[in-house]
Amino acid sequence: MTPSGEASSGIDIPSGHTEAPLPGFEQLQDILVHNLPNCRSFHIRSLGGSDDKSDDLTPSDAIAITLSIVAHSSLPVKSFIVDYGSGQVDAKRLQMWQYRQPSFQSGWSHVQELSLVQSLTSETFDWAIGLIVHATSLRKLSLGFGYDHSASFIERLCSSNVLHGLASFSLGCAHVTSDKLSELVVRSRYSLRALSFRHVSIESGSEWPTVLGHLRDQLPSLENFSVHLAHSLWSRERNSRHVSYPLESSGRAWIRRSEIYAGREEVEGEEENFWRGLSGARG
Repeated sequence: MTPSGEASSGIDIPSGHTEAPLPGFEQLQDILVHNLPNCRSFHIRSLGGSDDKSDDLTPSDAIAITLSIVAHSSLPVKSFIVDYGSGQVDAKRLQMWQYRQPSFQSGWSHVQELSLVQSLTSETFDWAIGLIVHATSLRKLSLGFGYDHSASFIERLCSSNVLHGLASFSLGCAHVTSDKLSELVVRSRYSLRALSFRHVSIESGSEWPTVLGHLRDQLPSLENFSVHLAHSLWSRERNSRHVSYPLESSGRAWIRRSEIYAGREEVEGEEENFWRGLSGARG
């Protein structure tokens, strides 16, 4: 059914782009549902450019078509990866109302891995939230939204009763508040084993050693940890460099593998001070 109550047949194609189903869409649904029972993972990547200026089938159309199949058939998707880099998903090519349908939510509840890498816009904000909220079996989540809207996005996730059983969480290209970041991560305190921050900045007045020290004490199962900052941990722009260091808390290894990308040229003294501060930080 359409929002107006009219019956629809086949796959619903994004109304902002195609007026009628294109040849092959219904065949694709039949193939996925009946002939490829183990094909439940989808990776859609944009190689650049703007979808809204193209008359050809675009990555945003591919997203819409795939999700329309889920809405139409409750296809039990296991993994869904969207990689736009710094580009934007074209909201006009998506059928937003479909993602509120019980048939879509039934199929989407099987998703265990979700990756959304794109420049978030006000038009795709609720869509992205919905994909996360309805993925009730989610174990691995990767987010990279650009700096716009990132703080409000994390805050919105915190206000939703979701993400209590993640095994892996990655956040990139975001500006967030330290309290909301910690709140979201610590929800998976007993299941989280891998944590990654890439080009993530926190609000003025907060310090990474304090944040990481708090997370250290709250994540007993964490095994892999990675931080890659656009600038150094001391807010001085330097050349990037990889630093590894063991973390210990109360005589035990906090994690088995740690990586700090701090972007600095002279690291020995500053690195020692940083890790000393982290060792003394308490949540």
